Amino acid sequence: MSRVAVIGAGYVGLTTAACLADLGNDVIVVDINREKINQLLHNHVPFFEPGLIELVERNTKAGRLNFTTSYSEAVPGAEYAIIAVSTPEGEGGEADLSFVEAAAGSIADAMDGPLVVVNKSTVPPLTGDMVSKVLRNRNQKHTAEVVSNPEFLREGSAIQDFMHPDRIVIGSHDRAAGEKVAKLYEPLNAPILITPNIYTAEMVKYASNAFLAARISFINEIARISERVGADAKLVAEGMGMDKRIGPSYLDVGLGYGGSCLVGEETVLVRRGDRVSLTALAQVFTEFSSIEETEVLAWQPETGSVGFARVSAATMRPFAGEIFEVRTQMGRRVLCTPDHPFVTRDGVKLASELGPEDCLPIAISSQSGAELARSQELVRSGAHMSAGAATEVAVRTELSSGLWRGVGMHVAAEQVPLPDLTWTQPIENKRALLAGYWRGDGSWSYVRGGPSVILE
Repeated sequence: MSRVAVIGAGYVGLTTAACLADLGNDVIVVDINREKINQLLHNHVPFFEPGLIELVERNTKAGRLNFTTSYSEAVPGAEYAIIAVSTPEGEGGEADLSFVEAAAGSIADAMDGPLVVVNKSTVPPLTGDMVSKVLRNRNQKHTAEVVSNPEFLREGSAIQDFMHPDRIVIGSHDRAAGEKVAKLYEPLNAPILITPNIYTAEMVKYASNAFLAARISFINEIARISERVGADAKLVAEGMGMDKRIGPSYLDVGLGYGGSCLVGEETVLVRRGDRVSLTALAQVFTEFSSIEETEVLAWQPETGSVGFARVSAATMRPFAGEIFEVRTQMGRRVLCTPDHPFVTRDGVKLASELGPEDCLPIAISSQSGAELARSQELVRSGAHMSAGAATEVAVRTELSSGLWRGVGMHVAAEQVPLPDLTWTQPIENKRALLAGYWRGDGSWSYVRGGPSVILE
């Protein structure tokens, strides 16, 4: 059994820590985010990954997995310190290595003997040299060998990927340090590639990511050409994948790759059984369970319409970059990252690419007949965009205040009569409907054309 300190309680760090603990190691996770550590100490995992909650609970109870905010508690006495902090995209598109550098500095300040420092964060080549330099400058009393050990985990199957990997890549300028890290993975009986230097292992990660991205981009381009000539893009991909030199993986036509996100306050129609409710994404994340089937209303490229799709995983991540706003004339605002995809009349476009000529379909309605979206004019930064037709959802809809706010925005935009169901609603729903009016065009009125609305 080895003592391992894992730096970072995010997706990669926590998954790595829980899996290493399950292999019998003594693992302690350190993260400077006190709220996150407090949640983990109370057996609450701050994101969803199938099987991870059970893995964390089992190893926490067994005493093999612990959590702290203190480097001085985690690093001293450890044989390995695994850096698994985030590397967000900088303003120029480059990887922001400030968290990696800060982690290396904190490790150096806390280490009390020889240590193998493993870099698992997604970093560009030569990052290992930077980490080595920080360790040497901050602690000249003890030696630390730096090893690159990139992760290849997929959201939704991370534990399976860790426990049954296609390969394990390890790179170090010091062969003995590389072989020591390899011992951590011996119980997995997986192929292990030890490279003669750090740079080669770092390049394996970057080259793998770039190649997979290239395959996705390529097949999407093939799909566009297929559409022009009348070919079936899915069958084209299937025919390509039958060639053993190519293979079928990552040849699915779709929205592409990336880490696009909506902010947690945004809402989505969620269906559980016969009940549908308008729910904030952050709440969907918090309440998500792999046991109870959860569906959300989503765009379905294969049919060119919207429909309920099963949620297989729910994840949440911090984002420090620019947030884009797509705003409707009715007042509906969608906050998202610049790379979030939107379905338009001319195909899929990113939020940062939307312009005055784009048309976005909106389609939401309920069994009650209170349609939330029909033909609507969308606006983003003054650009006018038309919308598509609504579709029926044959389920029981939970008439929350958020739903009635949407009804109000629709009535304001379309200038249609209030639905009969309005008059039987509780006061909070009536107020939400009024709020929806005024988030609409801001001037629509029932009272002699004046600037006010009265709802008795």
